[in-house]
Amino acid sequence: MKIIDQRTLVERRFADHGASPESFLGLGKLAGKIADSLTRRRVQERSEPTPKALVVSVGNLRVGGTGKTPVVLALAQEMAQRGHGGAVLTRGYGAADRGPRVVDPTDETAADEARLLASGLAECAWTVVQSRQRAAGLSLLLGQDPRPAVILLEDGFQTAGVGRHLDILILDDWHQQAGKLWARTGAALPFGPYRETSAGAARAQVWLLENDLREVDTNSGTGAVVTGFQRTMSLHPECEPFALSNQPVFGLISGLARPQGFEQGCRRLLASEPALAIRNRDHCAYDADMVESMLTEGRSHGVTDWVTTEKDWVKLSSHWPAGLALATVRLSISWHGKQTLPDLVEERLTALGAGPKGI
Repeated sequence: MKIIDQRTLVERRFADHGASPESFLGLGKLAGKIADSLTRRRVQERSEPTPKALVVSVGNLRVGGTGKTPVVLALAQEMAQRGHGGAVLTRGYGAADRGPRVVDPTDETAADEARLLASGLAECAWTVVQSRQRAAGLSLLLGQDPRPAVILLEDGFQTAGVGRHLDILILDDWHQQAGKLWARTGAALPFGPYRETSAGAARAQVWLLENDLREVDTNSGTGAVVTGFQRTMSLHPECEPFALSNQPVFGLISGLARPQGFEQGCRRLLASEPALAIRNRDHCAYDADMVESMLTEGRSHGVTDWVTTEKDWVKLSSHWPAGLALATVRLSISWHGKQTLPDLVEERLTALGAGPKGI
């Protein structure tokens, strides 16, 4: 498979695990100490969580690629199925509008992940609010009638200004020692892909691992509850006819922090090895010229059918030629653990005295 990588050198390097702090003669360790100090200051700026709704943060220690958006979407859908009204509050990365604003999935000026969440939650009657200042977004949500019972703060583990009742940390790396599970990180920004060191994991009440947990110690070194999830990929044609030719030649398009997982999943899903994979920058802002450039490259490799992610299709769809075969890879989430993540959130909701109609 031919790979065309449009990402910066820094993004390519961060897509891997990232160098250890020792790789920079102590600079990596110093960066980690500075990052931890700055994060502690932001945490100290948080207000007490509002008594008007259950605020649940879902975040990570790493920059991108750990599954926050699909986890938040699946958690919101599960909570809606259990009868709880709610909303998702997201930063709206990549959008020019600072917000706060309620996101319409068809609004091309909104952020890609915000539109993806709004589309996935449209039938659940959950609201998605995009706001650069999370406190302003929270105020908007608390002023709604009916008021949401649950507010999921997407990518909010390091966010200042918004108190939360429950911090959920998606761990992308860990190790086991003496019958306990411990978070593990590499170098912090700008020398590696981590926002803070593993010490930050102690703030979370729940550690979420992409694992079925059968071979994992579920006693965390900090007392956090350990639970798990797994992603399953499936193909969904968006533009027909997809893969109907006798010998389809597949091309992949992604704008992800870590595209390798998407590409490996496509290898399992497709009838033949893809001929081409184009890796664009995370949250890539596609336009007509860029799409035509990718299609020209595809034609040079004989591509007949294209595959992309749901997040990328949000922005590609308005520029994609009619009748050119394309499918998206959709992710479904299954929960694992003695207590699943939805169970833990519902337990906290009950403790606050909330029922299906809200707080």
